[in-house]
Amino acid sequence: MILKGKMQGESVVFEGEWGQMVSGVVLLPGVVCGSDSEADCEVLAWKAEDRTPHGYSQFKVVTAPRHLPDGCYTVTFNGIAFSTTKQSGWWIMESLS
Repeated sequence: MILKGKMQGESVVFEGEWGQMVSGVVLLPGVVCGSDSEADCEVLAWKAEDRTPHGYSQFKVVTAPRHLPDGCYTVTFNGIAFSTTKQSGWWIMESLS
């Protein structure tokens, strides 16, 4: 399912095939590293409902330079580093545990 999101206050409203849903989501600056490249990016991070050490349950790179090739990357945002993948030109949403 593809969701289109827009900011509404401090949350993002996602519109999908089942209508709208509002989630506690924050847009954070980050850095993506991999494939011999490093670039600034923006990360959409879902706030965790439980008490995780980092405070987020999922994240997705939403803006990064288009020239970055498909592959595995490390994304650092808000003092946290996680692995992610760019596949067929799209950044994959990752779950954090």
